[in-house]
Amino acid sequence: MKNENESLFDSLTHLAPFTLRARVVSTGREKLLQHRNQLAFLVVTEDISENSRREILRDFPCPIYQALTAEQVDALFHFHNTKLLGFARNALSSQIQQLLKGRRLVAPSVEEVTMPENPKVVVLGASGVGRHHANWWERAGAQVVGFLGSSAESVARTETSLATLLGHPVKGHDNLERLLQHAAPDIVDVCLPPALHFRTARAALLAGCHVLCEKPFLYDATLPPAVLHRQCDELIELANARNRLLGMCSQYFEVIRQCLALSGLGDQPVTRLEATLLTPIRNHAPGALSSWLDLGAHLLAAVQGVALTRHLRPDTIQLEFPASNQVTARFDCTDRSDNPSPPPPLECRLTVGHLPANTQSPNQRIFRLNETVFAAHNAQDDDGLFALELQDLVHAKSHHIPDPMRTLIDAFSHGRALLPGRFAAQNLSWLMKIAQGIASKT
Repeated sequence: MKNENESLFDSLTHLAPFTLRARVVSTGREKLLQHRNQLAFLVVTEDISENSRREILRDFPCPIYQALTAEQVDALFHFHNTKLLGFARNALSSQIQQLLKGRRLVAPSVEEVTMPENPKVVVLGASGVGRHHANWWERAGAQVVGFLGSSAESVARTETSLATLLGHPVKGHDNLERLLQHAAPDIVDVCLPPALHFRTARAALLAGCHVLCEKPFLYDATLPPAVLHRQCDELIELANARNRLLGMCSQYFEVIRQCLALSGLGDQPVTRLEATLLTPIRNHAPGALSSWLDLGAHLLAAVQGVALTRHLRPDTIQLEFPASNQVTARFDCTDRSDNPSPPPPLECRLTVGHLPANTQSPNQRIFRLNETVFAAHNAQDDDGLFALELQDLVHAKSHHIPDPMRTLIDAFSHGRALLPGRFAAQNLSWLMKIAQGIASKT
């Protein structure tokens, strides 16, 4: 009976002459590095050294498969003593890639690294929420050494505002490549519109930077969900291969952790989570779907902080539309069916939405864990800095906690992603499943 390698070899025997004739396959590491962005995928042999495999995972952003031996490669493609093959994008390559299913290499997940004592940070988009990020980076001991603006005029305005806020000049650029080259940052903080997240995060990772990306992790209305998921996987694999942190910024993951700590539940499992996030509409398009795409990732991060090993069950999703710019998503999170002692199901009810732009009401942020209910309000700490007040509505108690965004950025600046790439991927998956349901009903 043939083993998998022999079966693959037999299948490739018929395709190899055509790939050579069409110049689809090539070898030579330096040559492949020069054209790495045009490659569909790579194949490394099973007899390649561990160091070489690790370096290839680090240096190439495309999918990488491990199969065959150097001897088999020689017989198929007439490349002597070759342990690395590159395949250009082509219909033949797609056929070969199908044959390689189940052999893809994935670098180990990176969730903690050693950072420099005062890491250098650039903020992509520092006139909105990025301005607050810049402040927290410096409070965490990092150095904000540059930022990206959309035009020369916006760069000039932001240079002035950041100098006032931080107490020192910060050089802005309207070109990402020049910014990365001149500032040489350790960390890139992406606070741009979601459609720009993939391109800029990828460029930053390729430049050797750690990347923190605002929510939603990825979204582009012109792309189908399958493409967004592939982009997410590419960023995670690229970060892992280069031993770089990749994280998503959602302060509500930290908010729910604080609520859990203050709830008094102890080891009692959370079986019911309700959360509400309503905020003025500002510059966002009207409609339930727009509100969900803007705010849903925040409350899903809160669910992730509670669910742990439990996963959203798509068949349990139910949607309600309490107002034109609001949506309520109900669903259950359950553990794997093969877990011998799974935690009980988690019933979730999330409401997000935008209030009228002229409303005088503050943000509405309510979190219910079983029977304990917290309301979150803006506050100040003893130094006059922004903080958060968590008001326990059941026990009539109030607790001040540090600004959750500050906590998240402080952890990242010290080498730890509270919401690492795998959490970002799960968040995106859940966000898109619910978004598809909303789109079908509105």
